[in-house]
Amino acid sequence: MVKWDPLDIEETGVGFYFAGFSEKPELIYIASERETGRYAVYEYNLGTREIGRTVFEHSEYEVYRIRTSVVDGRLLSVHYLEDRWVTRFVDAEYRRLWESVEQQFPGKTVSIESTDRNERSSIFVVSADDFSPVYYRLDHGTREFSRLFRARPTLDGQPLSKTESIRFRSRDGLEISGYVTRPAHASGPTATIIFPHDGPFRRSVGGWDPQVQFFASRGFTVFQLNYRGSTGYGRKFREAGYQQYGRAMQDDITDGVQWLIAEGIADPDRIGIFGIGYGGYAALQGLVSTPELYAAGASYGGISNLDALLPGNASYGFYSPANRVLIGARWSDRESLRAASPVHHATHIRVPVLLGARN
Repeated sequence: MVKWDPLDIEETGVGFYFAGFSEKPELIYIASERETGRYAVYEYNLGTREIGRTVFEHSEYEVYRIRTSVVDGRLLSVHYLEDRWVTRFVDAEYRRLWESVEQQFPGKTVSIESTDRNERSSIFVVSADDFSPVYYRLDHGTREFSRLFRARPTLDGQPLSKTESIRFRSRDGLEISGYVTRPAHASGPTATIIFPHDGPFRRSVGGWDPQVQFFASRGFTVFQLNYRGSTGYGRKFREAGYQQYGRAMQDDITDGVQWLIAEGIADPDRIGIFGIGYGGYAALQGLVSTPELYAAGASYGGISNLDALLPGNASYGFYSPANRVLIGARWSDRESLRAASPVHHATHIRVPVLLGARN
């Protein structure tokens, strides 16, 4: 019978998760934010229960995942997000293989989708803001690749839109990152859709996005922003969003809209807000808290009542302690949750709203 020896995550301190096995049985790779406040990759000794050397860290962004060899366990690459996905190759042989592929697709993102168990071939995808994904198969031995298929082939020849990375300061001085996608051949202020991401403890990412391209093809500028609480920028930025539903997180969205207007990007009379999940909540909250900003709104699967979200403080996929930290407690924070719940302030909405429910 196999005897399991559980690893108590609490022993390691805040911000720790398993990232991958190494080529040495006594070592694994972990991602931890304990040292710098941003997730970096470290070795972890299973025998001593101690964090070892730093494998990779970034001064501003967090590591999201690593790739190790399925054949011998060696570390191949580290992946993190700046404005877009970045791959840092650790293994020299692996670097030579994939850099030779990347050179064939200048200005595009090359992402490895899967590799066979013998590491003799891989499936990879090539994409860009304005280039729908194309899938290829790479033979590791010959370093030759063949095209498999293109996602959304009907878009071939259609004018698609570039996405620009932007930054602005929120009202309290916090730097917020985001993305602006303008309609092809647009000039001057245009009708604009504010598109806050779901989560809320996730983030928007630059690159191919079919929803964004759809809106842009209909003549809208699309604005995505990573309001406080978004992941990828370190613990301090993420924690700035704790218990800020409808408050500072919403202020970041509002300040982003004002920035778009001041920059001459958005027509102030033709701005709408749309989101999914938490983004749908932010859309509704924007309509009730700053009704003068928006000409229309849409919410798909959006939260409308924070109090109802937390029955017993143990729903929504979190344990009770996490609910209290991230959102608030149902009873002790009842008034503040109610104040930030659009359902209780629906009379403030002045414009048409489209509501959609998720099964």
